[in-house]
Amino acid sequence: MTKRNSLEQEKKEYLLQYLSEKERQVKAARIALGLKRAREQGKVIISRVPFGYRSACGKLQIDVQEGKVVEKVFQCLAAEKSYKDVSNLLNSQGYFYKNRPWTSSKIRIIAKSPIYIGELYFNKTTTRFLDGEKSQTIKNPQSEWQKISVPSIVKPELFNRVQKILSMKKDKKIKLEENNMTSRKKIVFYHRTDVGSKVKYQPIGHILKDQLYNIDEYFIDESYSGISDPFKRGSFEKLKNDIESGMIGKMVIKDYNRISRKNEDLARVLDFLRTNGVEVVICN
Repeated sequence: MTKRNSLEQEKKEYLLQYLSEKERQVKAARIALGLKRAREQGKVIISRVPFGYRSACGKLQIDVQEGKVVEKVFQCLAAEKSYKDVSNLLNSQGYFYKNRPWTSSKIRIIAKSPIYIGELYFNKTTTRFLDGEKSQTIKNPQSEWQKISVPSIVKPELFNRVQKILSMKKDKKIKLEENNMTSRKKIVFYHRTDVGSKVKYQPIGHILKDQLYNIDEYFIDESYSGISDPFKRGSFEKLKNDIESGMIGKMVIKDYNRISRKNEDLARVLDFLRTNGVEVVICN
């Protein structure tokens, strides 16, 4: 092949690439324009239908069964249950997320999505095509967003309450992390004795005290039943305040029965400790 023919071939290849890229851009622009017009007509064009809804004739409609699950999610979160607790509850009750088990991440997505109070917008971003195959997505000002009509599943009051609780938990987590960085947290020992068994159980706390030299503080509730509410015991209330202040890093116990013999109360306490970053150490 001569040098001239080689140059001609290169020009043809370049021209074909240029035309191919222009055709791609034109198609993308037509698709974007078509989506925009459809949304301006009130049609919902999204890649995946959110849980709780179904698509019909370009509109989102509430799926009755899934909608009830969404309401349950927000009610549980409003009761200050964690994402993990809610996902475990739904799985134990036989609910599924599109034929799959629930996870904490799925609960978090639902909790933070304003679509469930009827807020869905398009034109939030603009895609600009650069030279070659690159493109750039730019966030539009909120004044240019356009709202699409979507039926709400939960009331705004419930949604806002959940957002406030989640925000408080986030702030609390940040505060705990800051405390971790600025000071060493205390290691504490907690013990509970049964009603009427003071003579039998009281020495255990003192024995463990002699064995644990690195304990900073001891919290002992004497003469409390194993089915009593842990959060209403005198020493545990003081311990709870210190934990919420970010002062406690580890809690040493003889066994889980010292916290509670009721599984429900034990789960509440362990969730409280986990949320506040407290490690439980069994010293049996």
